[in-house]
Amino acid sequence: MFKFMKKTFLILVSILLISNSLLAQPNVEIWEIQGDNVFSPLLNQTVTTSQNVVTAVGDDFFFIQTPTYRSDNNQNTSDGIRVNTNNSPSVAVGNLITLSGVVRESFERTQFDEADGMTLTIDSTSVEIPLPILLTTSFPSEDVGPFPDLEKVEGMLVTFPQAITTAAANQFGETPIKIGSVRSFREPGIIQPAPSGLPEWDGNPEVFEFDPNGLGLDNQPLLSARMNIAATGIIDFSFGDYLLKATDYEITGQTPLIEVDDPTPNQATIGSINCLVFSELDNSYSIRRQKLANYIVDLMKAPDIVAVQEMRSLATLQDVANVIKENHPDIIYTPYLESSGATGSFIIEVGYLVKNTVTDVVITQLGADEDLSVGGSLHFRPPLLLEANFNSTPPKSIKVLNLHLKSLGGTSSTKWIRRHEQGISVANMVEERINDNLVVVGDFNAFQFSDGMVDIVNQIAGTPSLGAEYPVQDIVSIPLTNQSLTVPLEEQYSFVFQGNAQILDHCLTTDFQGLTVDKLQYVRANADHSDEFIDSSFPNFHTSDHDGFVLFVDLGNEIMVNQNEILENNFEVKYPNPFSKNSSISLNLKQSDYVNFTLSNLEGKIVFEKNLGQLSAGEHFITIPLHFPAGNYFIHLNGKQNQFSGKLIK
Repeated sequence: MFKFMKKTFLILVSILLISNSLLAQPNVEIWEIQGDNVFSPLLNQTVTTSQNVVTAVGDDFFFIQTPTYRSDNNQNTSDGIRVNTNNSPSVAVGNLITLSGVVRESFERTQFDEADGMTLTIDSTSVEIPLPILLTTSFPSEDVGPFPDLEKVEGMLVTFPQAITTAAANQFGETPIKIGSVRSFREPGIIQPAPSGLPEWDGNPEVFEFDPNGLGLDNQPLLSARMNIAATGIIDFSFGDYLLKATDYEITGQTPLIEVDDPTPNQATIGSINCLVFSELDNSYSIRRQKLANYIVDLMKAPDIVAVQEMRSLATLQDVANVIKENHPDIIYTPYLESSGATGSFIIEVGYLVKNTVTDVVITQLGADEDLSVGGSLHFRPPLLLEANFNSTPPKSIKVLNLHLKSLGGTSSTKWIRRHEQGISVANMVEERINDNLVVVGDFNAFQFSDGMVDIVNQIAGTPSLGAEYPVQDIVSIPLTNQSLTVPLEEQYSFVFQGNAQILDHCLTTDFQGLTVDKLQYVRANADHSDEFIDSSFPNFHTSDHDGFVLFVDLGNEIMVNQNEILENNFEVKYPNPFSKNSSISLNLKQSDYVNFTLSNLEGKIVFEKNLGQLSAGEHFITIPLHFPAGNYFIHLNGKQNQFSGKLIK
């Protein structure tokens, strides 16, 4: 009797344990696991989900989806989920499987992981996979809802007949896209949620990533923006973004490479380009130098005045001018750059290349002595003013103010104060010249509208603002025209960040006298291309992460080369490399010239300078004291008839 009771007790315990085990591992549908929110309602619970179909297989993961006939048909709950394996999955597309495991969330992606002791049973039969969900211009929506639209199809098959790439591919080959044929743009305001009363931006939730190679399809070259895509695939989530891992796709369109128009004989042109930390210290300097020269001549059509930002020194700017002249002897630029006093390996200055169609050039650094209200210098890169005349009959005066203001990045406690006060500072510079033919150009590091915290462009232009934490002050008496907004809407960008096109490089003009603005055009060869191309030898595109622009101004008369400033090949310079202490530089002049000699280090600092005065035609020798340390230096010989720059190795 006792043995019988003991046996019965053990059976009851076993049944109880089995029952508890079953209760601990409920059999649920995938849509119950996903729930109707970002995170699973069954997070960290062990569950079983049965007879689901494999829809896609990757290197160490696969996706399963509820068969159509068992779907809850709720648009807010996904029928798909990702399963991570330690190695190549043993399943194939079309398999029916039953899976038990722990529900996990990895950076907002719901998944099962084999590392949790997951068990998997494969049915002997195969079935058709569910039809993909159609993505449209209204799904995913451009409006922010209670939770992202793509969360509702996470892990599921989707398809679309038309999407546009809104930015270039990153280093992983993932490209931001938007359903339809219109790309996404940065919009006014602070990214949500914004404090009450300030403009708010939703962050463009309709943009997601496209991964052509994530499921083992043939490798696709890094895509540019403005390409068309038709695709089917699985919606996955990685590094803060939803992305489509393609099971099939088609890409059409051409890589953007768009030059500006050729100017007419009566048109003068003013260009601007951020050169992206352009420095001879760069390992790819020779490649980037040639590409920048090509960009200026072939795509910007060699503007009469080129404002540059992020140029290391006068020596590097002279180097670009030399390359242009070597390739195009009839295009002769004189470089101008005033050092900000920055030192070290990271120096980004503003400067100009001025063609010999411009005369009476005067360069002045503005605001270098202005202080920030909370202490320290206000302008790290002081605005640089160019005053000159276009060489027409009669000459036409022009002033250009070149800006490179505080960047949008960084977490400094003074960031917004500096940006606000820099805008006010430049607005005062503009107001002092409000009756002149003034063009304000450069990398403003600001949008054409309020970013919610500051509104730099409208502060400088004296135009209406949507409001900002640091409000715009009434300084500029006659509003400037933002020529960047005169181009078609789809072309209103110079930079692309996180998949959103935006204007950072602006062109503002006063009311001109004796001149007429004809148009502004942006070059398309940089911002729409992957950063992986910057150091490559592609001849004309992606020399920087910004696109340059050109302003066309009608003078009413033909612009001409100044015959008094035609630079003949007057200098013949010889010197040994490496340079020893008993060596000297030989300068042979074809005709008499007034010559100044400087030697600068890689940081642009002059280490030796000598005014040689008026030299006669013939050979002259320049002896350099060699007390400065070994290294690389730049030689500069400047005369009225010619200039020369070269690298010296000591």
